[in-house]
Amino acid sequence: MKNNLVLILSTLFLFLSCYTEDKLLPETENAIEETLEKMAIENLKSWEPPFHEELFLDLFTQSEDLFVVLDGFSINNYQRWKNVVIKSMQADRDQNFKLYKHSVNEINTAVLSAKSGVVTMKYTWDYITKDDLHYNKDAAVTLVFRLEKENWKIIHFNVSHGKEKLVQ
Repeated sequence: MKNNLVLILSTLFLFLSCYTEDKLLPETENAIEETLEKMAIENLKSWEPPFHEELFLDLFTQSEDLFVVLDGFSINNYQRWKNVVIKSMQADRDQNFKLYKHSVNEINTAVLSAKSGVVTMKYTWDYITKDDLHYNKDAAVTLVFRLEKENWKIIHFNVSHGKEKLVQ
């Protein structure tokens, strides 16, 4: 709960600090929205076989304000996050799934300014084990982006997975 409060407060601070900028032109706002949605989907898809750690991690800031919450477990250091990602992707790779994919069910984007935005996605993680057991999990992810120099980077990342369901 404390981690969620920190995420909410930091997102609110980001929103308030960035919202003082002039109103964006609709075409600029739409272009930013499309860019952030594409990046969020690419980030999710990079966690599918053959698994691309470097593509996944490349979207994250390496600054001190990185904050990640993964199913209630928080990480506020890029190196620790990198280690978790590499170990987790390797564990998924070693499982030798017969099927492993993410399907986006809903995506919403809020452009806060020319330099910040938030994307939320609901998705389903669908997989078949090497023993032919078919499962899926519903999940939700929130990605807070900031423009750093010329590149959009994720500064806050919160993902929650639902319960694993056996597909009959």
